[in-house]
Amino acid sequence: MFRSSRLACGLAMALFTTPLAAEETALLSLSGERAAFEYEAYKGGFRVMDIEIDLDLSDPGAYRMTLDGELVGAPALLFTYEIAIAVQGRMSQSGPQPERYRIDSINGKKRKPEWLQLDFDARRVPQVSGEPLPKDEARPPVSEPRRRGASDLLSSLLKVVQDVALTGGCELEAAVFDGRRRFDVVSTDAGLRSLPKSSINIFSGEARLCELRVKPIAGYRFDGRDTKNLPQVIEAYMAAPAPDLPAVPVRMIVRTGWGPVLVHLVGFSGGGQG
Repeated sequence: MFRSSRLACGLAMALFTTPLAAEETALLSLSGERAAFEYEAYKGGFRVMDIEIDLDLSDPGAYRMTLDGELVGAPALLFTYEIAIAVQGRMSQSGPQPERYRIDSINGKKRKPEWLQLDFDARRVPQVSGEPLPKDEARPPVSEPRRRGASDLLSSLLKVVQDVALTGGCELEAAVFDGRRRFDVVSTDAGLRSLPKSSINIFSGEARLCELRVKPIAGYRFDGRDTKNLPQVIEAYMAAPAPDLPAVPVRMIVRTGWGPVLVHLVGFSGGGQG
């Protein structure tokens, strides 16, 4: 059985897996230092979700990222799911320092809006607010010590992009808190791969394969549902879609307990493109 809402949450997490030092602004060689990337997700050969990620580095010393996703095709006839995620923060040599992370979503046939927000205090502890608040007696709360220093999903993705740009590799580990769960994203560099031409994906050629694994830490449901619903392994193929853009995910295979989902880059703007 197709699990529309769980798939959507998992894809959002997958696309959300240092601020730049002043001398390392080569992360993006963009016209206006802004770019947008469009993706399509497929399950069982059918298109099920459209996603767009926007990265804005136009304000010196700051960053802003947004992700917008919507179920499409047959799943959208049965279930409504729309999501908008935004994060803003400051740059530092140790990594992106998020200040506010917010998710707005519409779920179900009643199209009831929901939101969740993380505000990062001076101690780097994310404080949770939302409507409805993420209260779930089937999961243990995440303590303040475990939340301290954890980042959000989009900022973690930016760190992967920067590491590939600066080092050419993607060996890293990031602590993440999504408002309910605390987990580590562990990335392993699996070397270069050749991606063939595709009728869907706009990229073909050499890409670096980064294998991201999710390591549960705290806040997971006692019944184990989170472990099955959320991505277990994400195979992200990183490459620059244009000469003056950074390496970004051009193709992903998101492996969950419900089977694999393929995510293709289908368009972009920025870096002299429009």
